[in-house]
Amino acid sequence: MMGTVARKQSSVFLEKNAGTIALEEEGSTGPVLRLAGDWAMAIPTDAASWFQDRRDRLLGRRLRLDATGLVRWNGRLVAFLLRLRQLLRANGGEVEWEGLPPGLVALLSLAKDGHGPAAAGGERRGDGMGGLAFLGELARCLFRLFRGRLSPRGTGWGDIIHGVGVEGLPIVALISLLSGVILGFVGMVQLARFGAAIYVADLVGLAMVREMAPLMTGIILAGRTAASFAATIGTMRCHGEVDALRTFAVDPVEFLVLPRLLSAALMAPPLEIFSAFIGIGGGMAVCLPFFDFSAAQYIQEMVSAVTFSDFLLGVAKSLAFGLLVGGYGCLRGLQCDRTAAGVGRGTTAAVVSSITAIVVADALFAVFCHRFRI
Repeated sequence: MMGTVARKQSSVFLEKNAGTIALEEEGSTGPVLRLAGDWAMAIPTDAASWFQDRRDRLLGRRLRLDATGLVRWNGRLVAFLLRLRQLLRANGGEVEWEGLPPGLVALLSLAKDGHGPAAAGGERRGDGMGGLAFLGELARCLFRLFRGRLSPRGTGWGDIIHGVGVEGLPIVALISLLSGVILGFVGMVQLARFGAAIYVADLVGLAMVREMAPLMTGIILAGRTAASFAATIGTMRCHGEVDALRTFAVDPVEFLVLPRLLSAALMAPPLEIFSAFIGIGGGMAVCLPFFDFSAAQYIQEMVSAVTFSDFLLGVAKSLAFGLLVGGYGCLRGLQCDRTAAGVGRGTTAAVVSSITAIVVADALFAVFCHRFRI
C-alpha cells in the first residue's frame, strides 16, 4: 500500500517537473522561448513539429532564450536547440544562446549542425592553420605564465617529468656510451698515426659537449617523448576528452600542452649533461688500454679543450630541442583525426616533425656559432 502511494507521489512529481517550453512575446524585444522543468526526463515535443506550428511567428526573427526555470538537462535539450537553430536559420532567423547555463552554451558552441563526411573533411582542411593557431595560444599561455598571471594547471606533473627524464636515462646512457666509444676509437686510429693520441680527449670532449650529446638527446626525446605526447593527447581527442575540457571552460593548451612542453624543456638539459659525461667516459674507456697516458692526463687534456661556452652551447641546444619535441608532440596530438588510425598517423607525424625540426635547428645553431665564432 505504501509502495503504491509512493509511486503515485513520484508520478505526480515527474509530471509537475517534466520539461516545458513556451513561446512568449515581450514587446519590442521580440519573441522569448522559456525553458523550464526537467529536460532530462522527457522531450516535451519534437523541434520540427514545434517550429512548424509557430513558423509564422518566428520567420526572420531573433529568438531569445530564458532558462531560469530549467531544473536539469542533458543531450536531449542540446539536440532540440540545435535542430531549432537550424530551422530558424533556414527561415531567416537566429537564436541567442546567452540565456542558457554556461555548460549548455559551451556544448552548443562546440556542436555542429552537420556531422557527416563534409564536416570531418572541413576539420581536416582547417588543420593547415592549426600550427599558427597553436603557436599563438602557446605564446599567450607562456606570456601569462611569465607575467605571473597563470598558474600551470594539469594533472600528473610528476608522472610527465618522470616519463620524460628518469625513464629516458637508460636509453640515453646506452646511445651516449656507444657514441663516445665510436668517436674515441675512430680518433684513436687516426691520431695515433701522427703520435697525437692524447688529442682524442679533445675530439671526444668537444664533439660530445657541442654536438653529439644535445643532438642524440633530442632525437631520443623525439622518439620517446614526442610520440608519447601525441599518442596521449590524440587518444584524449579521440575519446572527446579535449572537447570536455573546453566545455568546462578549461583551455586544453594550458591544461594539456603547457605541462608537457615545460617538462620536456626542463628535462632536456639534464639529460644532455648526463649524455655528455657518459660519452666522454666511453671515449676514455676505449683509449686508455692502448696508450700509456693516464685517466688524469686524459681528463686534464679534455678540460683544457672544452670551455664553459661549449658547455653552455650544448645546454642551449638541448633546451631548444626540448621545446621543439614538446611542441610538435602536443601539436600533432591535437591535430590528429578522431580515429585509431588517426592517432597512429599523428604519433608518426610527431616523431618525423620533431626530428626534422631538430636537424634544422642544429644547422641554424652551426651557422650562428660560425658567424659569431662561438
